[in-house]
Amino acid sequence: MAHQPYAPPLPWDLETVEAFDEAARFVRPEDVRDGVLVSADLEQHAAWLQDLASLGFERIYLHHVGQELEPFIDAFGERVLPALA
Repeated sequence: MAHQPYAPPLPWDLETVEAFDEAARFVRPEDVRDGVLVSADLEQHAAWLQDLASLGFERIYLHHVGQELEPFIDAFGERVLPALA
């Protein structure tokens, strides 16, 4: 069998919400933090984004996981993005 250099995360292959919920029972908070930047501190997010921008990225895409997108857009638009300008 050929070696696969990268295996996609499990959620990519889950077809139903129920399958996702079942798989998520085994995920610990530290597992999530190993793969993505997680914080409720807007200053921390600004610092992370500044670090990424200093690496030379031309674009950085932000993704909010949750039901309430408007507060995320408002908070980042008012407090995080201006810190990057």
